[in-house]
Amino acid sequence: MYKTGATTLMLAVLVGLTLEYDECLDGSVARYSALSIPNSIAAAAYDAATGDNVADVLALIETSISPVTSPYMWSVYVGLGNDNFYGVASCTYSSLASCESDDDLLYYVRNEVVHGDGHFYWYYSLADVRNVENYGSTGSDFVTTERPWYTEAVANEETEVWHTFLFLTGTIGRAFTDRSAYDGTYGMIKAADQLVSEPCDFCIEALDLPAITISAARDEGLHTAMGSTTLREDMVKFVYYYLTALPHHDTTALFVATPGAAERGYIYGVFDCKTSLNSACYSTSYRYPVYVVDGSTEGNGLNFFEFDESTNTLAATPFAVSDNEYNSTSRPWYVQGNGWSAPYTYSNQAITARSYAKTFRGGVVGTDPTPLAITQACFSPSAALTGSLLVVTVSLLAHMVL
Repeated sequence: MYKTGATTLMLAVLVGLTLEYDECLDGSVARYSALSIPNSIAAAAYDAATGDNVADVLALIETSISPVTSPYMWSVYVGLGNDNFYGVASCTYSSLASCESDDDLLYYVRNEVVHGDGHFYWYYSLADVRNVENYGSTGSDFVTTERPWYTEAVANEETEVWHTFLFLTGTIGRAFTDRSAYDGTYGMIKAADQLVSEPCDFCIEALDLPAITISAARDEGLHTAMGSTTLREDMVKFVYYYLTALPHHDTTALFVATPGAAERGYIYGVFDCKTSLNSACYSTSYRYPVYVVDGSTEGNGLNFFEFDESTNTLAATPFAVSDNEYNSTSRPWYVQGNGWSAPYTYSNQAITARSYAKTFRGGVVGTDPTPLAITQACFSPSAALTGSLLVVTVSLLAHMVL
C-alpha cells in the first residue's frame, strides 16, 4: 500500500514574499480538522466489532471536521494501537483511484474483527459500512501501527507533528498528527492530510479586512451605539451601513459581538449575499441580510432579518432562524480576539475558513473574507508575477500516508 525510498524534491513555490517553510502550518485547515476529532471516540474506535459500530465512529469523524469544505485538506483519519483505522476522504479534492466521482466521500476502514482480515477497505456510504457491503479492498494487509505517520507520531516528544510525503496520487503534501489521545490502552493517533498548495497567512494579510476591522472598532459610531438605550436598532444600523458603504470587494460579512446580558453573548452582523455562501440567502431577496442574537431573539440560533433602507428599520420578525445554537463568546474569533482566527466551520455555511477580529472596550468586531478574495490574493496571475520565487529542497522518504 506504500512505497519508500529517499527522494529529493525541488518544490518551486510562487509566493508573495519569502517565508520560512513552516510558517503556514499553525493555521492550516488540516491541523484544525485533526484537532477537531473528539478524543472521546478512542474506546469506540478500538472496540468496534460490527458494521454499525464502525459507521458510528466514521460519522463522528465526518461531522467533526467536514473534509469536503476545503480544497487543501482531503482526508482525515485515526489509527489505533490494535491496528484499527478509520478515515474519511474527499474525492472532490483528490485523485484517489478508488474515487468514482468528484462528489464522493470515501470511508476507509481497517478492522480485522469486522472484515475477518487485516486488509484496507473503502466504502462509498455509511449505509454500506453498516451493512458491510459494496466495498473495495486493497487485498493486502494494512498494519496501522507500522505506518510512517503513526510510528513518527508515537516516537516524537511533541504532541503535534507535521510529516512531509509524496502521495501515490503524485501529489506532494503533509500529514498532521495529534497524539493528545494517545495512551497505553487505545493508542489513538488523530491525523489529516494537507496539500502544499494551501495559502499561507501572507496571502490573507494582503486583503483589506484588517484595515476595515480595525477602523470599525475605532469608529465613534460603534461606541455611540454601545451606549445607546436602543442597542439593537443602533448596532444594526452601524454594521449595516458600515459594510454597505465600503468601497471594497474583499469582505463578505461584518459583525460586532459583546458579552451582553445572556450567557451566549450578543452579536449583530450583516453579510453580502452576492459574495456569501450563507444558506439564509436562499430565503430572502435582500442583498444584505442582518443577523442578530440578543436577549429578544427567537430560539438559540442566529436570527436573520431584512433591513429596509427606505425606512431605516429592521423587520419586526426574522425571515429565518438557524437550527444550531449560536454562542458568540465561544467562537474562535471572539476567544482569540485580535488578528486572523484559526480555521473554523462557519455557522450556517458548509465552509471552513478564517475571520479577522479586533477587540474594543465593549467586545469584538469581526469580518469574513469572500472566497473570491482569497483566491485572487493567493492564486491570481498578478500575484504570481509580482511574487518572489521560493525554491525549497526537501529530502524525504516518499510514503503513501493512507
